[in-house]
Amino acid sequence: MNLYQQRILEGRRKFLKLNKQQEKELLRIYQELAKQLSKDVSICKTSSSKQYLSEMKETVQYYMSELNTKLSKTIKHNIKASSEIASSTSLVYYESITDDIKLRSMFNKSIIKTSSSTVKKLIQGSYYEDGKTLNRRIWNITKKNAKDIDTLIKVNISKGANARELAKQVDKYVNPLKRTKAKTIVSGMNSKVSYQAQRLARTSITHSFAETTIENAKNNPFNIGLKWNLSSSHPRHDICDSYVGKVFQPEDAPLQHPNCLCYFTEENVPIEDAIKELKAWSNGKANNRLDKWLEEYEEEFI
Repeated sequence: MNLYQQRILEGRRKFLKLNKQQEKELLRIYQELAKQLSKDVSICKTSSSKQYLSEMKETVQYYMSELNTKLSKTIKHNIKASSEIASSTSLVYYESITDDIKLRSMFNKSIIKTSSSTVKKLIQGSYYEDGKTLNRRIWNITKKNAKDIDTLIKVNISKGANARELAKQVDKYVNPLKRTKAKTIVSGMNSKVSYQAQRLARTSITHSFAETTIENAKNNPFNIGLKWNLSSSHPRHDICDSYVGKVFQPEDAPLQHPNCLCYFTEENVPIEDAIKELKAWSNGKANNRLDKWLEEYEEEFI
């Protein structure tokens, strides 16, 4: 196993570690939300249920604003981290095939630009057909969270729950490590408040890693295609199983479905062959493919 192959495995381990860290961070964020919100629910004192509901709605909105900020910061940071992991793998291939300072500089600048562009696309929304920005997607989630929590509060108040009982219900519902009773959930409410945020976060870093890999493959003159690898945590048979082992041209690579952890690896010209080809080209041997690559990238990256 050469250094590049080792780095592919290392990159996968780093990505899975990032995904696990992200899951834990989002769990922590929602646990803290449950703690703070249930505390405010329990101590709120008003003269009427109407006023209580009004104050609770304001309280929920306040915490949703905080939640929105925390989710945005966490997911944006991890989109960038995921892209950088994918980029580091591509960089090792280039470092393995040439020690020419100018070529290495061009390859390196290409990878940095690709990573930056990918992160920007995912955050600003141009990566997806609906054009929604990441902030809009997060806002939609927290808006639905607020609606569901408001509904929970109203339902329990209508049943005569006191502040202490209501606080317990809110804590059980919002805290992802606790279970709320099925009878507490009414039509239209999500059974798990944090699920959609986890789904968005997981999908975002998967797409960040994949798109960075795809764009780097497009820029790599030695790329043959992209191989689809099935995630070891693949839960059940779906469209991913039909892709296993297939090598796609970068422009034809399929988009992973939400929650997908399957991934691409670059299929490149073997390192030994790429070294020989680059040396021959550097010594004046005609190579239309490398000439085209140089013409396309030299002015941009020198």
